[in-house]
Amino acid sequence: MSDAPKTSVTNEINYVYKVYRNIIALGLLLHIVYTLLFGLFQYKLGCLYNIGSVVFYSAMLYIAIKKRRYTLVVTLIHMESCLFVFLHTLMYGWDGSFYMLLVAMASLVYFCPYKRTYIPYLISVFHFTVFFILRIYTLNYAPWFMINPIFTHVIFFCNCIGSFSIILYVAYVSKVNAAVSQKELMLQNDNLQQLADYDQLTGLYNRHYLKEIFRNGIKENKVLAIGDIDDFKMINDQYGHICGDQILRELSEQMQQFFDSDVFLCCWGGEEFIFVFSKTSLEKVQTELIEFCQWIEEYDFHYENNVIHITLTFGISENKDEMDLTQWIERADQLLYKGKQDGKNKVLIK
Repeated sequence: MSDAPKTSVTNEINYVYKVYRNIIALGLLLHIVYTLLFGLFQYKLGCLYNIGSVVFYSAMLYIAIKKRRYTLVVTLIHMESCLFVFLHTLMYGWDGSFYMLLVAMASLVYFCPYKRTYIPYLISVFHFTVFFILRIYTLNYAPWFMINPIFTHVIFFCNCIGSFSIILYVAYVSKVNAAVSQKELMLQNDNLQQLADYDQLTGLYNRHYLKEIFRNGIKENKVLAIGDIDDFKMINDQYGHICGDQILRELSEQMQQFFDSDVFLCCWGGEEFIFVFSKTSLEKVQTELIEFCQWIEEYDFHYENNVIHITLTFGISENKDEMDLTQWIERADQLLYKGKQDGKNKVLIK
């Protein structure tokens, strides 16, 4: 149980790393397309810059996969994206729509692998600051180079495709990540429910769960038996508590094998157990428990080089007078106590 949160965090980190590897690959592909387009339209400066970007993204992909230095890689990619948009907007104008890449990159804030949670938001703020600076600049100044209108339309569609591809991919992985997180949350809730309802040593239901189902009507047509291992303290004193725990675990396994699945088995605490039988009589329960006690009496419990035998004493009670759980258990416990006084290894009914 304690490893579940660690596993969940590790899976989430690995998932974020996978997302960024794919984003880097997408950025590499996008700059290869830019290089071809700028070369085709004979814009040498833009072509040379994007050749450098292809080399840059190739290096980032290598560092991400081989070195796993994702914080460095992510920081450099966001810086390069801002530099790319800034220079290309100055050179070729606002109509080229390079600014859309800033919006797309800002959408990656959820997947930033920084320990300090505020850093991704600062990066997003920086992207939008560059966006507004470029917009103000282009409203007052012309681009550095006159460009072909056809190239403007082509690069516009290229930037649209690149930006929307990033945003759609982020939306997709966010949905998948949410589904995975929900599944992991359900699993953790199940684990917490196991801790709440089951005794961790024996694997049987615990007293908390018995009280809970009693409130929901377990008492109708039921017979309750409370049992105790005779002289269990002597076993702990002679062989140690590790031996005692082993006997409790093994005894619980024998209980689960012996009784039908409709018998409610509860570890009430320590070496005490409570059984709740459905739609039966005191006499039948007594007969079944006597058979179980005889079986356990002959059963060999092994600890190190020792063979240990134990006996059990039970008290059995019906709930005919609409008693609450405490009263019901006390009535059965009185019979258990009487069985102890009468020599132990007994199953008594009233």
